[in-house]
Amino acid sequence: MLSTWARPLSYQLAGNRHHCRYLPRMIYTTHALYRNPSNQPDVMGALLRFLLATVFVASAVLSQNDLQEEFPPGWTEKCIGCMCEASSGCNQTLECIEQNEVKYCGVFLLSDIYWQDAGTPVLQGDNPMRIGAFERCVRDPYCAARAVNQYIQRYAKDCNRDGVLSCDDYVRLHYFGEASCERPISSLPYYRIFRSCIMS
Repeated sequence: MLSTWARPLSYQLAGNRHHCRYLPRMIYTTHALYRNPSNQPDVMGALLRFLLATVFVASAVLSQNDLQEEFPPGWTEKCIGCMCEASSGCNQTLECIEQNEVKYCGVFLLSDIYWQDAGTPVLQGDNPMRIGAFERCVRDPYCAARAVNQYIQRYAKDCNRDGVLSCDDYVRLHYFGEASCERPISSLPYYRIFRSCIMS
């Protein structure tokens, strides 16, 4: 049986509805969802880690071929994997949930606006203008990881204000969005799960 949701922070920014697009997502709070309670081989988890690594390597090759900037410091396979773990426990059966009239979908709990800001990646043969392209992409771990990768590369910034770009900045960026990533995060279950993962 799955746990209840963690209660999200309740805040509105400047009364502007568009700023609410990055309200903190609801995430699971028990280990039952993102750990393997039977201690059996985690086949799905291994598959997802493979997909994440594939996305990372493929993106690196594309970046080199297109003479784009290198990945920001600290943006690694482990970083994106722990971001997935913190977002949903990398639960590939999770589809979409709604919070404050915003839909979050897939293993990274991505919103439509996040996906748009990431450049609207789509499944092979799909079109970002087709109805449902967002959901089809972000429910697919490979496409969702591409969206996160592109978002982080586009908006990487020093969210924790320590003078260094690192995975800690990107996990904040992913959760709050570029405009609000400097908000306090240390007390949130999402961040505690991330820290446990990244330190393991």
